[in-house]
Amino acid sequence: MREPTAVTLRIDVGGAVTVLAFTWQGRTLRVASRGRAWQADDGHHRMVMTPDSRVFELLQTPGGEWFVVGASGRRVV
Repeated sequence: MREPTAVTLRIDVGGAVTVLAFTWQGRTLRVASRGRAWQADDGHHRMVMTPDSRVFELLQTPGGEWFVVGASGRRVV
């Protein structure tokens, strides 16, 4: 999976990026919590969870584009 997405984010004075919301399948989803993040050859990956406990993997490419590259099919409890 590699679906383009639009993100709403906050950048603090130190340059740290916090994703607040993103679009997926035509809907805007709010981020309730954030998990691990890592750098890879294709860009910066971030794990996020929505209020309904779905887990998504977001990718920000070196060119600044955002993608949903993973989505859980079930809720996490």
